[in-house]
Amino acid sequence: MGNWYVIVLLLLSTQFCYASVEPTSEDMMRAQITQFITLNDSIDKQSTIVSLSQLTATQFEYYQPSFQIHLDKEQWMSALNERVKQTRTRNVKTQITHIEFALNAAFVKQKSSWQQRVNGKWYTRSSNNIVSLFEFSNGKIIAVREYW
Repeated sequence: MGNWYVIVLLLLSTQFCYASVEPTSEDMMRAQITQFITLNDSIDKQSTIVSLSQLTATQFEYYQPSFQIHLDKEQWMSALNERVKQTRTRNVKTQITHIEFALNAAFVKQKSSWQQRVNGKWYTRSSNNIVSLFEFSNGKIIAVREYW
């Protein structure tokens, strides 16, 4: 009987932890995800990066597991600034094809097309298999995990 008591207490304590987190509405998550993707597609100047940053929490983290990338917000902002300077991609167009919502998280499937500069020449590229996990806290994006 003692073991069941401990299990019930653990379950209740977990429930209270999650209950104390203010849930972000699906409409708000959808709007922020759409804005994040749109801004990310069109990064061409500092003001776009600032707008993108304002959607994210102070403790934001970016992950790209396929390339073993894990950046905090400051590192992510530096990477975005470097991306603007290098101009290796242009005409990026991403379409959200499906979203699944959970408590303060959304799994987003996307397809994208873009032009990529390689050795001075521009080539058209595309992917129909991009997935991202967006996590939210206090109405802000706290983490993005991209798989492509």
